Amino acid sequence: MNVREGEVSPKKGNRILNIKRAALVLGILLLFFAAGIAAGVWIFLSSIHTPTPGSEADRGQAVADRVNILVMGLDAGVNGPRNASLAYTSRTDTMMVVSLDPEFKTAGILSIPRDTRVRIPGRSGYDKIAHAHAYGGPKLAMETVQSLIGEKVPYYVRVDFQGFVKIIDMIGGVEMNIEHDMDYDDPYQDLHIHIKAGKQVLNGEKSLQFVRYRQYPAGDIDRVKAQQRFISAVMKSFFEMNTLWKLPNIAREAAQFIDTNIDPAKVLALANLARQVEREDVRMEIVPGQPADITEATGASVSYWVADQQQLKKCVDLLIRGIDREANSKVRVEVLNGTDVPGLADKVARLLRDQGYLVIRVGNAENPNKGPTQVLGPAQGSSSVKGVCREVLKVSPEATVLERAVKEDVDVSVVLGADCMSGQ
Repeated sequence: MNVREGEVSPKKGNRILNIKRAALVLGILLLFFAAGIAAGVWIFLSSIHTPTPGSEADRGQAVADRVNILVMGLDAGVNGPRNASLAYTSRTDTMMVVSLDPEFKTAGILSIPRDTRVRIPGRSGYDKIAHAHAYGGPKLAMETVQSLIGEKVPYYVRVDFQGFVKIIDMIGGVEMNIEHDMDYDDPYQDLHIHIKAGKQVLNGEKSLQFVRYRQYPAGDIDRVKAQQRFISAVMKSFFEMNTLWKLPNIAREAAQFIDTNIDPAKVLALANLARQVEREDVRMEIVPGQPADITEATGASVSYWVADQQQLKKCVDLLIRGIDREANSKVRVEVLNGTDVPGLADKVARLLRDQGYLVIRVGNAENPNKGPTQVLGPAQGSSSVKGVCREVLKVSPEATVLERAVKEDVDVSVVLGADCMSGQ
């Protein structure tokens, strides 16, 4: 390949592309509130020399689980002592669940409005989800989110205002078109927001004002949408070449503003994953619902965001569980019982149909399968095969993917084995 004057070499270009991908996904991970870029950079730099493990051809492959992380921006930092704030006493100014899929190299982001009405474990009545962290730190915040979405969220990342301001200043600010004058003063929080309408470069302080502004017609929902626009603007600024070379300094500055329970080994794995995720493979949604003023048992009228449970389940399926029923409906599956236990194939077939898969045949395997369950399919259908295997793992804990030819009328063949019995 010829390299024209002013272009980078293919080798250097690949490295820059990796940097951009890591910054994009991990930046989105944390940028929804504060020092997200910094965390992404920190994670990336920690893993620059860590190779991505390759797969061995024609061997059974386990299908990795999704990784769910609760990202919290705390209403602290510039408003009080940082250590006390990060401990327990602060509320979450921004909260979202980020789900990373190591198999399909995708990411789902579900933003949770701070006024979402929930039951906080261990407390009576209803409350706003933003209060969970103040009552019990990240542990209680994770438990509350898990109760809301019905899915485990074992990891968290916390960031604060100070890191946000510093990192935005380090990348030279963020260019945005402000649609209307933004003016708001709250002396109790020492919060003063004054931004004029028009195209401009926001420094760290002005950027913080922008993401904290809430005086929109639809309140917190419009605020979340504005933060999404901010993410896009930051990504554009962050990808400028003069910013990429600032990564080491940004990482050093960011470390003091980040708190997480993700162990170093997992951090490295997430960084390797981030470098492989394309921008179009990141999906973002807001918890569906509507605003409502509700009179609680105490007699107080409280303004909430009330989640639409039916629509929320669809969002969680798509963004957090990775279940795309429309896509699954095009995958033809057969389920064959390789054990001597009757009814297993029917049970697995029902499970797959519940996820939208087109199960066209259920029966017994030609030969007994005394080993683990096998999920078979051609190499070109690997995404479909892995998707089916992930569901089968719920009842066959040792199920593996094998590259094999299958019958012409199916895309994936499931041959149940002895582990299916142990999974009952």
